Amino acid sequence: KEIQENARNAISDYLVPAFQKLADFMKNEYRPHLRPKIGVRSLPNGKDFYKRQLAFHLTDNSVTPEEIHQIGLSEVARITNEMKEVIQSLELDLTPQEFTDYVRNDPSQFFSSEDEALSAYREATFNVLMPKLPVLFDYVPQKELKVKKVPKEVASGPRAYYMRPSPDNSTPGTFYLDTSSLEDIPRYEVMTLSMHEGVPGHHFQISYSMEQTQFPNFRKYDVHSSAFTEGWGLYAEYLGYELDVYDDPYLRYGHLSQDIFRACRMVVDTGMHFLGWSRQKAIEYMMNNTAYTLSNIEREIDRYITWPGQACAYKYGQIKIKEFRKNAHLALGNVFDLKKFHNVILYNNGPMEFVEKQVDRYTTNLWLRSDKQKPQ
Repeated sequence: KEIQENARNAISDYLVPAFQKLADFMKNEYRPHLRPKIGVRSLPNGKDFYKRQLAFHLTDNSVTPEEIHQIGLSEVARITNEMKEVIQSLELDLTPQEFTDYVRNDPSQFFSSEDEALSAYREATFNVLMPKLPVLFDYVPQKELKVKKVPKEVASGPRAYYMRPSPDNSTPGTFYLDTSSLEDIPRYEVMTLSMHEGVPGHHFQISYSMEQTQFPNFRKYDVHSSAFTEGWGLYAEYLGYELDVYDDPYLRYGHLSQDIFRACRMVVDTGMHFLGWSRQKAIEYMMNNTAYTLSNIEREIDRYITWPGQACAYKYGQIKIKEFRKNAHLALGNVFDLKKFHNVILYNNGPMEFVEKQVDRYTTNLWLRSDKQKPQ
């Protein structure tokens, strides 16, 4: 009873007044200084601020918000055409939007329980993807990976995310899946999401750095660039074609639905923060071009409003890594080794301009060595 009384007194004497003070501050001091509108363009010098935010997240000072907007629109158009090919392969006479509505309302594309969802993601991660990694990588990190559901107390956040292992390995790397809303994690996205968050995505990428014994600690644990980190996650999804895990049309559609979603991010983020789009216009654009549910889209749009520029980094990073790979392949021809290229990318985690320089250096050095070995 004494402990209960002390707890009640602590709550009434300290916690309640502290929360009231915070509420008063938010209402009287913080709220009056918020943006007039959702986009940072509504702030003084807001467009310049957004340009700097975009450059920070993309780690590239050479690209403008208008260019990112156009890249996003072009990618949406390209991916839409690929979706049409998937629909044709299923012998369905539907437009991409009609097909999206079709799969959204198909009960067979959704899990019936949390356990069924987790089981499917574990099967994809451990029994399908992990055995295939040596096809594309000559070094496979050994850090342990777990697939778990998001705790209920934080279930209002992202539908899936990855938490890195602890330095001493006491806590494994964990791919968290929000199973509180099964409509937000359809079956057709299992493979794509597993590749992004697990292997060869974030778990593979982060574990690779942590296992480099020659790296100083800041490179093992602290280097983070949205364009590199999330760009690799999207590039990992793309590797599914080379691992032959998108053989089912619905799984391929699942990848395309994720890919177009990231392209749409470029459009709506620049739209809201630089071009003056409303929140509703951004939501409608996402609804018309993606397979996400309204609740998921609203949650995503609110995230972009509070984090200007960051959402553009995913697709931009993927585009740059694919560009680096294409250029290296063109320069090296038959000498090009995809496994070695992946080592160069993963070893040089950092700003995209830095990564590009390291790929160019690798390509030049390898070309010079191979040229010297040719018969004279």
